[in-house]
Formats: sequence, C-alpha cells, structure tokens
Amino acid sequence: MKLKYYLRGIGIGMIVTALLFIIGASRSNQMSDTEIIARAKELGLVEKTVLREPSSTEEASKEEVDSDEEISENMSQESESESVEEEAESSLEETSEDVSEPASEVISETEESEEVIEEYVVIAIVSGDSSVSVSQKVFEAGLVESALEFDRFLCANGYDRRLSVGQHEIKAGASMKEIAEELTNG
Repeated sequence: MKLKYYLRGIGIGMIVTALLFIIGASRSNQMSDTEIIARAKELGLVEKTVLREPSSTEEASKEEVDSDEEISENMSQESESESVEEEAESSLEETSEDVSEPASEVISETEESEEVIEEYVVIAIVSGDSSVSVSQKVFEAGLVESALEFDRFLCANGYDRRLSVGQHEIKAGASMKEIAEELTNG
C-alpha cells in the first residue's frame, strides 16, 4: 500500500477518537456535594465529621475568637491544677515536721484523681494509597518514629495487602501492631 493511505487512515482514526471523547465528555454526569453526600448515606456510609466553610470573614473571625477562648480556658484550668499542686507542696513543707509522707506522694495522688484523656489521631486512607504513602501519613501524625521502618513492618507481616480505605482512629502511643491492625480492620 501507499504511504498516503496509511496517513489518511491515521487521520480518520484521530478524528473519530476526538469525536468519541467529545461525546463522552458531554454526557458525564457531574454530581454536586449534596448529591454525593445523599448517595453516600443511601449506601450506608457514615459521616464522622462535618466540615464547614465560613460564609463570611466575620464568621471565620468569630470562630477563631471562640477557639482562642477555649484554649485560654484550658490553659487557665491547667494553671489552676498546677497552683493546687504548688499549694499542696507548700503546705506540706510548712508542716513537714508532723507529716511523715513526702510531697511527691501527695502530688501523685492528685494526678491519679484527674481524668486521663486519651488522644486519638485520624488517619485517612483513600483508594490507591500504597503502604508507603500510608506509612508516611502515620509518621507525619507522630504515631511512629520512622515511616520506612513502619512500611517494612507492614510488608513483612502482610498488612500492606489488607489496608482498608476510610478514616481510622488510632490511639496515640499505640504499638506498630495495634496501628497496623486498626488500618486493616477499619
């Protein structure tokens, strides 16, 4: 065959392909965020957190002020507990002649009476994430000391093939095995 027939065939093929892409793109059904959320609820997916966007700068600044107030309240509560401990120490020092237990025991008792608040870190795994990217997310969250070491642990124990998509709440201070089990069970 002649070269002009090959070139004509390639040209016609390119035109047909372009037309197919145009037709396919015009038929794509774009869903809005509310439609996506409604469809997810139909499928039984649960929404753990609600993200909201401030509608104006006034609301954003109000939220910042509210969060600043919460932070200052937490700091004042911490300083109050520290002052209580200091008062306990000073009162023990004043009456140390009559009291047989040291101040450190009183402090430890006050620390034990306070509620222990456990911190959880949320790790989001999306479809297509590899064990390397998940290990990097876990490292960035401060749950492990080395992303490479955690990735090797996942691969060596077969967790890398069983990572489940979704958001996983992991307790701060968890071991590598506990982290891996949470990421695979989800």
